[in-house]
Amino acid sequence: MTLSRLLIEIMMSLFAIGASYELFRNVTFRNLGSLGIFAISIGFLYQLPWICAKLTNSFSFTQNIYGTSEVANLGWADVLAYPVVDTLALILTLAYILKSLTRHNKYSRSILFLSMIPLLSLLSRLIVERQTPNGQPILLFLVLFAVSSMHSSSKQIIAAGAFFTLALASLSTAFAIFLPKESFVACPNKCTVIHELLSGSTSHYNQLGMMMGLGFSFVWLNFKGRKRLYLSTFVALVLYLSGSRAAYLSLACQILILIVLKGSKSSASNYRFMLGKLALLVTVFASLVLPFRIHNDNFATGRGYLWRLALKYFGESPYIGKGSKFWSDQFSLGNVGQAGTYSPHNQYLDIFVLGGIIAVLIFFGSSIYWIISPNRSSQRYIQPILMSVFALGVLECPLTLSLVMPTTWFMLLFISFFSANDNSESLHDYKQSNLEEIEPNDRKTRQFR
Repeated sequence: MTLSRLLIEIMMSLFAIGASYELFRNVTFRNLGSLGIFAISIGFLYQLPWICAKLTNSFSFTQNIYGTSEVANLGWADVLAYPVVDTLALILTLAYILKSLTRHNKYSRSILFLSMIPLLSLLSRLIVERQTPNGQPILLFLVLFAVSSMHSSSKQIIAAGAFFTLALASLSTAFAIFLPKESFVACPNKCTVIHELLSGSTSHYNQLGMMMGLGFSFVWLNFKGRKRLYLSTFVALVLYLSGSRAAYLSLACQILILIVLKGSKSSASNYRFMLGKLALLVTVFASLVLPFRIHNDNFATGRGYLWRLALKYFGESPYIGKGSKFWSDQFSLGNVGQAGTYSPHNQYLDIFVLGGIIAVLIFFGSSIYWIISPNRSSQRYIQPILMSVFALGVLECPLTLSLVMPTTWFMLLFISFFSANDNSESLHDYKQSNLEEIEPNDRKTRQFR
């Protein structure tokens, strides 16, 4: 072990201890709500096969054409990868639907509108590819329906995102310390200061980086003062060790927009909020246009090839796409590597291929709605979360709307954030208002830290 890696592991351990202490103190049903617990359960459920495989050392590595190590198979844990995990997810989803049937959420239509995309991708596979669709788009539809039946406040959604991010970062730190061979891989073409890339408890270092990038704003928004700085630094450190350049870009854009919105209050001028909206629109159009302008197959570690392949197949069925399982079929045929199994590494290209122009118009319209619809007082919370999606979407696919993936936890929280009835209320304001209603001798047991 090198000195730099030893120092990094010591730093990660100290951060993880502090994060675990905060989680132990603050994670309650009242703070997370039913939606938060549901999203976290789905998220960790889809981490289960990789956690089991790494704990038992039952997986193997291969080298892709760029010399990077990738997981070839999960061994016995592969049994958990789809049948068992999907069944558990289905049971959990149906349980939450039954639990929430008595409630009504007036925003459910906007959530279910997005669920048209996985159903469209399922129909496309049946019509265009003439193959039997797999059950995951149906499962995703049920998951979104469950979300539309729940009601949570913005503070609970943000707290749930922060909890999942910190829990995953802490778990990956534990894997890095106690199972280093299963958690680190060599990095020939993109590297960190320790000359290795961290995958932690996840399937791939890019996936760890992507989830840290998606969760950074949740952690930043959920905490104040020194806790915010301490825990956000922890997430940024794990993100850095993953070596994911897409996550680097997302983190930089989030920090930039947080700086722009710093100190913005509901009574402030529109200038900062308009600047934030402009940055979000530029990022959306960059994600949409860039794959059509790049012609080098080696661009961004092979993304140019994936984009060219995706555009080729999109041209074969431009209106309704190629169907829900098409991209994973390309992996089975050997046309894409393990890292490209789930998508062509661009948000809009993924939707182009899976659902065609119709699905892209749905998603693009939703993106514009997310940018322009929130009121001014909620912009300082919504804009950083939006930026994490749009910036990451240039080189990754954070909202995989055709399959239930490990990032589905974020999609559920992200979509539900726009259904919360108190987006304009900050967590700090909520805490103060609650404390005013609590008797002094009861504050310790009920306050939200």
